[in-house]
Amino acid sequence: MKAVLSLIRPEFPAMTFAGVLFGAAVATKSFAPAFALAAIGPALITAGSFALNDYFDVASDRKLGRKDRPLVSGAMHPAQVLIAGAAMMLAGLGLSYYFSGALAFAIAFVFGVLALAYNAWLKKTLVVGNVAVSTTYAIPFIYGNIIAAGNLGELNQFVLLFAAVAFLAGLGREFLNSIKDMAGDKKLGALSLPMFVGARPVIAIAAVLFAAAIFLSLIPMASGIQLPYLALVGACDLLLLKSAYSAWNDYSYENLAKVRKWTIYALVLGVIGFATLAL
Repeated sequence: MKAVLSLIRPEFPAMTFAGVLFGAAVATKSFAPAFALAAIGPALITAGSFALNDYFDVASDRKLGRKDRPLVSGAMHPAQVLIAGAAMMLAGLGLSYYFSGALAFAIAFVFGVLALAYNAWLKKTLVVGNVAVSTTYAIPFIYGNIIAAGNLGELNQFVLLFAAVAFLAGLGREFLNSIKDMAGDKKLGALSLPMFVGARPVIAIAAVLFAAAIFLSLIPMASGIQLPYLALVGACDLLLLKSAYSAWNDYSYENLAKVRKWTIYALVLGVIGFATLAL
């Protein structure tokens, strides 16, 4: 079980599930069981994409000594991971069509193709890989809105706003991660922004992206948003500020590993805060 959890990184499928569920709930001001069913497909696609990421990266993970990866530690066989990853992605696409219809399936399909493209080659391209990953932070919210509304013409303003927040915060997080991973990327021949401009300029860019995300997250308060939103999103924003400040003062691998965790906690708090807009 530990190997499977390490393979799929459960926090990310869970966030995809929550993004879809809460995107639909905020768009309709209600929580319906159908929304949870519709969120299973995208969550499976996310889990499958992480499994396939390990499959594509097995050679580089071995070179970097990533014993935390099941394929490197020997806990799982490459064929098992390939089959499991492909099965989860196909099952996710099938469930997306069954529960949510053709339009949602089309979005899920694009989401899946983007994940595969990232695993295969986009991750080694300058900035493009970071943007691709950040897009997957935002898509679940819009997907949820679409399954609730049934079309692209009724996108909720708060859903679009929070999708933008997720993208900006996610991109800032990915840029900070690229500094942490720079030594490994050099060994693998991958290109990343800090290799060209240095660590501090990239931290500054991440800080600007976090600041933009924080500004957008405060906009719903102008509509008389209640205390739960303020508390949760406020905590998210403070963690993002703390992450940027800490990275600026210490961009060692060890500190950026801590910052990476803080940004995950921030995103989780932000998603839960977003859900309060459905109340």
